[in-house]
Amino acid sequence: MIWCNASGKRSNQIARELGVNQTSLSRWMREAESCPGNENVFVTQEEVRHLRKEVERLKMERDILKKATVFFAKEST
Repeated sequence: MIWCNASGKRSNQIARELGVNQTSLSRWMREAESCPGNENVFVTQEEVRHLRKEVERLKMERDILKKATVFFAKEST
């Protein structure tokens, strides 16, 4: 089995660079792909968009709380 990774390198080239047998590398890849929970290893673009949106919302909430703290601190003096 010969596959290409994201860099476009073939598995036999990667195996040579790592100093391992190409058959071993292919077996490891098959085992990794069949590993339970493997679908959670990679984050989808949709998840990234959702997380970025959530980060923005949380930053806004934090900034509002900072401003409220300053406002109430001035009021109490």
